[in-house]
Amino acid sequence: MIAAVARRPPKSSEPRASAEDPSVPRHKYKVGQMVDFIPSRAAVPASVRAYKILRLLPQEGGEPLYRIKTIAEAFERIAKESELVRSTPM
Repeated sequence: MIAAVARRPPKSSEPRASAEDPSVPRHKYKVGQMVDFIPSRAAVPASVRAYKILRLLPQEGGEPLYRIKTIAEAFERIAKESELVRSTPM
């Protein structure tokens, strides 16, 4: 017979991962926001700078990632937050 194990809530002294945890990097940009993409790798040239944030992705190496797209390209890209800057209206 398998006994059911009740999960106890964590004590206030136990660390919890949450959206309010300041040690977890938060995404700086929102879905739908326009950004300029400046690739850090010269081997990945961008045809234009203006991109739209399509999706927030999990972080990699401690840095948030984004799925981005421009109307000038038929494909989507994945960009690190450090490769993006807030787009300025013309």
